[in-house]
Amino acid sequence: MEFWITKISGNSIGFTLLECLVVLGLISLLVALILPSFAPLIHAFEIESQTYAFANSLYYAKSEAIRRNAFITFCPKPNCSEDWNEGWIIFVDNNRNHKKEDSEILLYDHTHTPRDLKITWTGKTPIQFNSTGFIVGFDNGSFFVCSSAHTGRAVVLNRVGRVKFNEITKKDCPEMRV
Repeated sequence: MEFWITKISGNSIGFTLLECLVVLGLISLLVALILPSFAPLIHAFEIESQTYAFANSLYYAKSEAIRRNAFITFCPKPNCSEDWNEGWIIFVDNNRNHKKEDSEILLYDHTHTPRDLKITWTGKTPIQFNSTGFIVGFDNGSFFVCSSAHTGRAVVLNRVGRVKFNEITKKDCPEMRV
């Protein structure tokens, strides 16, 4: 039986340590040169992901209000503060006081917000859906997901709980205005 890899005049076939280190160094150099060009793309995906997280949470809160025939509150953590950058919660608000009590059911807890994004809400906080899916005591408002390194997106919410997305520039972001 003959193998296609054989010893050639007593020497082993393979790579030396020096050859492996040179190849590893070249690969590292290429990665170091290419990786920064992906930063704007990654950043744009973070903004888009966060806006869709808001929209999905709003749709979920509205559908739960209709399904449970109850008041559902959507507000920033912890316990309906004003800072949306810490995340948000959705809960059944039995006593309609806009605060999560121990006896009330927590439906959703969102905690992941990229640290380089700034989230601002222009409407009334908290957002509360009634059993018909309408927002209680509310006209229109927008969530602005902004970054100093990239344009942002706005999640526009109307009284009936419909969501619309808008591309915005840095000058449109409330926290980024000069």
